[in-house]
Amino acid sequence: MYVGIYSQSFDWELSNRLPFKIPNLYLYGDLGYGLNFLNGEVVVDTEQNNFIRFEDANGNNFRLAVGVEYWYLDNLTFNVGVGFSKMTDKFSQTENLPIFNGELLILQNSYNSYYNNLTFSLGSKYRLYDKLNIGGILFGNMAISANHNFEIEVLAPQWYLFKNGTKNSELFDNKSNEIRGSLHLALELSYDIQLNYPIYITPYFQGSRNLFSQYKNSEVNFYMLNFGLRFNYGI
Repeated sequence: MYVGIYSQSFDWELSNRLPFKIPNLYLYGDLGYGLNFLNGEVVVDTEQNNFIRFEDANGNNFRLAVGVEYWYLDNLTFNVGVGFSKMTDKFSQTENLPIFNGELLILQNSYNSYYNNLTFSLGSKYRLYDKLNIGGILFGNMAISANHNFEIEVLAPQWYLFKNGTKNSELFDNKSNEIRGSLHLALELSYDIQLNYPIYITPYFQGSRNLFSQYKNSEVNFYMLNFGLRFNYGI
């Protein structure tokens, strides 16, 4: 007698002998990369009794995580994960200053933040069709370390130089206390691809928005577009 058992829309063919059980609990590893987009207002102290306001930034993020996924129904899962992420934000603006000969000194101010986070996530996914899923994820970052720097570059006039004889000047480069943890809500599209039992992989695409500002004393909207891959192993 031949017996086939199917679960989670996968076509795993295990054996013609009973008993056996297709797992509904999976361990996963997650590797992701994404782009950051920020807008709002960040006020930076240049440490020279001068405050500069930035409104827009972009950057990127890289994430490694592990977690557990539970198939509550054949088309519904819940998952929890922890991991590590590296993130970079780069703010930039131009500033025009009159100088002694009637010309304008055009400067580009750059404020860059680099930070490492512990991450956690709680999520769920629902199977829309075949192996295509839609999901919601609540994830947070807890800053482990952060550095920031402030640089000025002369864009015009061509003859203008700083005291160091170059067109670039770094005002500071040090550890930052201006960044705190953040909480984000993400919408995810994913597709499950079965491999040999009990393994499947899940490429995914996410769009997310922060629920509160990650910069102290500032209101910043933080958006991310991420893509990645999960490797799932049934236990």
